[in-house]
Amino acid sequence: MKILCGPGDAIMLLAHKNEKGRLVATSVEVNLGKLLYGHNGRVLSEDDILCGISLLVELLAQLFNSRKLALSAVPGLVDTSKSRWTMLEITTHRNDPKQVIFNALRQASYPRVRKKLVEASESIRFGGKRSSTAISIYRKQLEMASKYGASKVKKGGEVLRMEVILKNDALVKEFSSLQEPAGLRTFDGGVNKSPKDGLVSFTFQNLREVHQRVMSRMQGCFQLPPKEGDRQELTGIFIARAFSAFPSQNEKTLHDLLDLYGETTNASADRMGRVRRAALKELESLGETTIHFGEVFSEESYVNPPAVVVPKKERVTLATRAMTEVLPEVRLAYGSPKVEGRYLP
Repeated sequence: MKILCGPGDAIMLLAHKNEKGRLVATSVEVNLGKLLYGHNGRVLSEDDILCGISLLVELLAQLFNSRKLALSAVPGLVDTSKSRWTMLEITTHRNDPKQVIFNALRQASYPRVRKKLVEASESIRFGGKRSSTAISIYRKQLEMASKYGASKVKKGGEVLRMEVILKNDALVKEFSSLQEPAGLRTFDGGVNKSPKDGLVSFTFQNLREVHQRVMSRMQGCFQLPPKEGDRQELTGIFIARAFSAFPSQNEKTLHDLLDLYGETTNASADRMGRVRRAALKELESLGETTIHFGEVFSEESYVNPPAVVVPKKERVTLATRAMTEVLPEVRLAYGSPKVEGRYLP
């Protein structure tokens, strides 16, 4: 049985009736963005995370008619709790007015994860619903305008959303070797099952580091050349753009790649000359059309990320957010040394 509650049904409980006919909740799923702002067009700050988890506890306490049960339902707040995180969606936004990042990622691959172009011009997904690691990349402004109506979404620049979704073993694995340790605990596996580690708490820094690490595994990010034009020039442009996605690049290795192309295609000297000139020219101008992960996912890029705002939705929830105080149990489990302007990836 599903039970929806909170602003915009941001909280979902799965429950069943026990032998006494009482409802027993088996899992809790929460969308903190929707809980705090009425939508998920914003990237949450560290304060948002702490406030959102505190609000979750308060709402569950009302639903369960027990503050003790509510604290136990949220991982990391009570030492004796058996609750753990089994799925996290870690998100960040980037300004992408010319769709440079989006178009480069359309060509990318991810190790052992299948890619799907859901809407070729709007969204990319790596992994399926059952995947323990999945990545969803899409144009957030378009999605929000379609969902709520363009007139209700505050006008702004083109915002690209990049979601990393981790479940179960993949979630534990990514959080088990971080610079700032996350909260991991070993849980009894049950009858005839081995004990397993589970994630019970995390900090803002943990989330950013995991997002960075997962996205850094992307391979082969480059933009395809135009569809029309001189065939030799387009070939040269394609080779240069594909080459720009290699981990290390220099002009010598580009010449080696061009030589290999000439040998495998038996291209004439005239044709190869045109391909080579187009490739070298394109490589010089790739500054505006190539993404560099060191810049896209640098420490600075996570500060004050762009948002897609729905003012009417936010007016309903911001009053509740303003009245919600961060619980000491939440700050102890999920808080970290305060750094101004840090935002959840």
